[in-house]
Amino acid sequence: MVKYLFARIIRRPSVYFAVFIGSLVTLAQVQEVSMYDDKTQSLYTHWIESFTGSPLPGVFWMLFPLVVAIPCASLISADKRDNYLYLIQIKGRFRSFSKNVFGVNFIVGGLVGIIPLILSFLAIAMILPAKSPNLILDGDGNITINKASLTLFPALFYSNPFLHVLIYLLIGFLVGGLLASVALSIGMWSDRPFVATISCSYPSIWYINF
Repeated sequence: MVKYLFARIIRRPSVYFAVFIGSLVTLAQVQEVSMYDDKTQSLYTHWIESFTGSPLPGVFWMLFPLVVAIPCASLISADKRDNYLYLIQIKGRFRSFSKNVFGVNFIVGGLVGIIPLILSFLAIAMILPAKSPNLILDGDGNITINKASLTLFPALFYSNPFLHVLIYLLIGFLVGGLLASVALSIGMWSDRPFVATISCSYPSIWYINF
């Protein structure tokens, strides 16, 4: 069942469309970085998950709930419209199906959410050196080693920035999976894919800025 669900999702254009939308924003931010005159700045202070001063990270996180909801929510809504879920209920396999589909949806939603972030990191790594940020030279009011910092684990950001990046990707994966689960829950009872897809994408509620 799990392999079947993965195969169905991978074949759907909506998965690639969601990744494309997210990557479009993150790679646009890479274009901004490529125009910097100073190419000695740190990769870790300019990828999209850092405080770059660009408005594009905000745009990405406003679109994030919609992007992660697209792949599975619309699929389940279509299955219900086509009575596929009804056939599963008749066969008494709905509980097993629900368990598998929520697991697959969580993984797919998380991956779709972080793939654009990974592309951003790799692309900027080809432009700027991966040197550890300096608290004096690269620090600002957002990333300080005190309670006023606007990032998690600020000390780790300066001591082991790559591990800091991995932690943020993990958080993005988990948040993407949870938001995709919300959309899937709506899709279970709605036969309208559009309703399921936008169910968790209202920016003023789900605006995420790590």
